[in-house]
Amino acid sequence: MYPTTIRDEPARTLAALAHKGAYSEIGRSFEAFSALCTARNLWPQMRQMIGVYLDSPDTVPDAELRSYAGASTAEGVALPEDMEEVALPGGKTAVMTYKGPYSGIHAAYGDLFGAWLPRSGEEPADAPCYEIYLNDPHQVAPEELLTEICLPLK
Repeated sequence: MYPTTIRDEPARTLAALAHKGAYSEIGRSFEAFSALCTARNLWPQMRQMIGVYLDSPDTVPDAELRSYAGASTAEGVALPEDMEEVALPGGKTAVMTYKGPYSGIHAAYGDLFGAWLPRSGEEPADAPCYEIYLNDPHQVAPEELLTEICLPLK
């Protein structure tokens, strides 16, 4: 069981790169996003690194999974033409804190949807799950990575 709370999350605008394929391979898209931000000196306008996951890997084949790798931006940032703007609605959100390597995050989703959600009395909103990455995998060991898994609620 992972710690889960309900928070009122702010609406966010992301600068992102689309990723199609296995969620476990989204790291490549994050690396490409980071390289673009570095090359174009965009880091001062970026806030939190966020991944948005549009499909359920339990029902959609890996090759067809859709997601975004990016970061929330300061207000009014003009995006480079090869990045997409992704709007995340704010509101009531279940936030599960996962500590550990990204390779183990699927189990946390199983806990969120299989244990926490049925006991909570809450219903998911018609909005994608997203992950907020609280630290940098280049600066901390995989066991120390902190990720907030966010499930928008009705």
